[in-house]
Amino acid sequence: MQPHRNTFIQKIILSLALGYIFFFFGERVFWSFPHPGDTLISNFFGWLLYSYSAYLTLIVIEHFRVRTWWAVFLAGAFFGWLTEGVIAMTLFGGEGQLPFPIGISWTGLAWHALIDVFIGWYLVMMFLNGNHYKKITFFSIALGIFWGVWSLAWALETPPIATTPDVYLLHGLVATILLSVSYYLFSKFRPAEFASSRWEKIGLAIPVLAFFMFVTIPAVGLFAAVLPVLFGALYFALKKNRDRETAANVLESLFERPKIRSYFPLFLSPIIAALIYNSGLALPTNFIIMGITAPLGFIFLGIALYKTFRRSVVM
Repeated sequence: MQPHRNTFIQKIILSLALGYIFFFFGERVFWSFPHPGDTLISNFFGWLLYSYSAYLTLIVIEHFRVRTWWAVFLAGAFFGWLTEGVIAMTLFGGEGQLPFPIGISWTGLAWHALIDVFIGWYLVMMFLNGNHYKKITFFSIALGIFWGVWSLAWALETPPIATTPDVYLLHGLVATILLSVSYYLFSKFRPAEFASSRWEKIGLAIPVLAFFMFVTIPAVGLFAAVLPVLFGALYFALKKNRDRETAANVLESLFERPKIRSYFPLFLSPIIAALIYNSGLALPTNFIIMGITAPLGFIFLGIALYKTFRRSVVM
């Protein structure tokens, strides 16, 4: 255990860096390219909102000693349901959304927990910290294919949503530059030394509870009762994890500094995505990906809960 702990400013920087990592996968890849109405201001405040949720997610990881793959997924579920349940409220269905209860998985589990947190942050940070150049390259190629294939569906919207090849590529390159900087800053500011105080936890939780009471409940009515059940299940599973985990949490394993060259393969992603998008194809790839990942979200949640409740003490 490190004797030194992050200052509050360092924790803010960690949260902003992690917030952008989540924002990149949850917004920039999801929307694929700039859409009508996108502005720098809206993206800036979107990043800050993601960073707020990221700070809370860091607290969950630290407090509940999150270390294993399945515990990381549960921490991702916390982030996903906070984002899509409490704040965006897409979890409950509605116009243009998948109906409840599918919304429990799409997009909170299927995208945010699986893609933003587990793959985009946890796996990639492990690859970067270990300087696994080949794994980073493979990930970047896979992300580029996924990003490009996913973006083919926007042309089938009513009205069609499209952009020019140069704007698509420029957006991807700029977003990836910021992603690389965020990975770098997250490593630089010593996540292994992250520790939250009781007052931080209370201070960050109060606005969320207030939003839930005065915005979420009036907006969705009785459906809001689902959230305490979902978060309650996460709490008891993660508490069981904390009681049985004696090893360092995942943040404490991120103490290596990635070499600069390890970030270079990340730029394969926007280039590959742009090549696929510029093919001019228009395919309902969104429904295919939703049809695969939404069930996966439920399956992974079930396995994560089972594994966490059934695990033995780790020495």
